[in-house]
Amino acid sequence: MAPKKRRAASAEQQQEEERSENDAPPAEQEPRQRQRRGGAGAAAAAGAPPINRAQQAADIARRRAAHFARFEDGGAEGEEHGDDGNVHVGGDQARNLGPWSSAVELVNARQQAAAARSEKIMDAARKAVGQQEEVSWEASRDPALGPRVPKSRVPPLLDLSLQLLVKHIEDVVSLWGVPDAIKCQLAAAVCARRALSPAAAQLFAEHAPCEVALPNCTQLDQEGMIQLLTTACSARLERLDLGCCGRGFTDASARALAAAAGDAGLPALASLALQGAYNFTDAALFELLAAAPALRRLAVPQGSKFGGGFVERLPALLPRLEELDLSECRGVPGAALSAALPQLMALRRVALDGIPEVDDSVIAAVGKLPSLTALSLAFCQSVSDAALASLGSGAPNLAVLVIDDCARVGDPGLIALAAGCRRLARLSARRCVKLTDAGLVAVAERCPLRRLEAAGVPGVGAPTASALARCCGGSLEFLDLSFCRGVPEAALGLLADRCPKLSELRVYGCTQVTDRLVNGTSNEVLAFKGLATSVRTVV
Repeated sequence: MAPKKRRAASAEQQQEEERSENDAPPAEQEPRQRQRRGGAGAAAAAGAPPINRAQQAADIARRRAAHFARFEDGGAEGEEHGDDGNVHVGGDQARNLGPWSSAVELVNARQQAAAARSEKIMDAARKAVGQQEEVSWEASRDPALGPRVPKSRVPPLLDLSLQLLVKHIEDVVSLWGVPDAIKCQLAAAVCARRALSPAAAQLFAEHAPCEVALPNCTQLDQEGMIQLLTTACSARLERLDLGCCGRGFTDASARALAAAAGDAGLPALASLALQGAYNFTDAALFELLAAAPALRRLAVPQGSKFGGGFVERLPALLPRLEELDLSECRGVPGAALSAALPQLMALRRVALDGIPEVDDSVIAAVGKLPSLTALSLAFCQSVSDAALASLGSGAPNLAVLVIDDCARVGDPGLIALAAGCRRLARLSARRCVKLTDAGLVAVAERCPLRRLEAAGVPGVGAPTASALARCCGGSLEFLDLSFCRGVPEAALGLLADRCPKLSELRVYGCTQVTDRLVNGTSNEVLAFKGLATSVRTVV
């Protein structure tokens, strides 16, 4: 054991000498290396065990890595790093190279970029505020009185009855004799509590109802869905609306419904909505649509398996279709939409949210529809001002437009839209960061707006609020200015006082809002939303 211990001690001593050699200045390293090589030769001649040169080189490389990664540029090359100028690339962070350090640097860079974007938005808002005219507004009610006492409201007997039925829905045996309208209200309340079991679903499908509307079908598997559809199938069925039905509504479910309809089909079915049917394909949808020739409304959002063939056959299958919702059907190509939609001459409402290939050419084709009144294009990143200009020239009856998160849309597009669409009653332009007061003022002055949603638009300021108060005072009912910190509180107060129909104002993140506005406005029907995130007390 003694020779092994001596050899281990000798190895440790040699490693310690190598460490001191590596840390020594270059002028002292060469003599020590010659001495160590001579000692190693003598040890070999004395019969000592051979040294593992590969392992020794690897150990030396590991210890020297930190020195090679050092970067100093304080002086001329070779002054502080020896005559060879051993300066390596990598910047002043080269010593931190490695998977963990790289990940930390990426996280820090992402946070810094987010902070820079936020600062840029705030700078734009402050600049907009600096360029605005002063708005004069005095509270018509003493804010010191506090919030208005809400009027007591006794719940209607129908609401109390629905709550009791929802609580004991598993004990209900039948809903025979209950009107379909009340059944739909009860179904919505049951789905809101996630209490729609297969047995409860049968209650809303029995006795040949005219309407079956179940907003949340997540608890229905394929077997439960087939049972629901076959029970509800009848010549009286006019509306079938199933939400979150991807788990149970499959091709087999659609074919079961078509088979239950038989040769007579579903002659009265006018509205079919299948939200989230991700297991549903084009072939099964064709069979279902063939059994419903009188269909007026078709909504299949989040249909991930639909392609261009389905859209191309729509004009032949449903020539009288009035409403079409293809939101987030990402497999639908833009060319198919451009070719098929103009042929549906009765189409009034179209939703194309989140389809990547929807661009200006598709919108130009949709704008040719003579009866178009509502269009939704949220998250369509390829839509630009040219698309809105084509709508302004080709869709004069447009009343509803949703362009949330369309980052390429700016003031020229809104100005062109307002010039042609004089019936626009609702505009939703959330997070359209290129918009400013110029475009929104043009819309407010030319269109009878009832709803305006401009949350997250940094360019909104006092001119927009003043234009709404001046031109839309008799029509405006809903306004969302969340995170629009460039709108002064006085402009919001003036707007609230001059719009007596304004019943809801959303101010999430609006740090300029104080209790002076909330408690001092003369509008008694106005409800503020988002106060917990924005309102501060005036001192």
